[in-house]
Amino acid sequence: MTRKALEYLVLLACLSLLWLSASAQTEYGAGIGFSGWDGGGRSGKKKAPPPDLYVVAISSYFDTGIKDVHRLWRKGFGRNELIRMHLLVSLGGAEMTDIVKLRRKNTRYKKLCDKYKVDYDVLYEKSIQIRKHIDYHVRLSTSSPMFTSYLLSASTAYISALSSGPVRGK
Repeated sequence: MTRKALEYLVLLACLSLLWLSASAQTEYGAGIGFSGWDGGGRSGKKKAPPPDLYVVAISSYFDTGIKDVHRLWRKGFGRNELIRMHLLVSLGGAEMTDIVKLRRKNTRYKKLCDKYKVDYDVLYEKSIQIRKHIDYHVRLSTSSPMFTSYLLSASTAYISALSSGPVRGK
């Protein structure tokens, strides 16, 4: 064998090893399995995603339904925004549906505070305090079995409410 042929074979071997390692990272198959997580056992129903711990904590802090807060969170409202919206409802006597419509139109909180006669600085400071309080309790949930059991029961109630279907008349 000549040197050129040997170099060609070494290059071909390296390229084939590279191709084999790259193809080993993809999976081929029919998606057959026993659980809903590995591709098999599909019943046609979508599984409800578990609620975010912050969403559960926000709904319990403001004593509102987890389902409503989780729906807003899934639609793109952030945690701080959820806190501020609930504060506007509690401080200004506004309806949540009105605030949601105005926020979807990108109405600033300063204008919302002027409309509902709430001091913007008070809203901002209280939202920061509430967020710190909620952060503390969510972080505590990993170490406190009592709070974890509360979140578990609230999550279970939320998932059972989702599986029962939509609520009529609201």
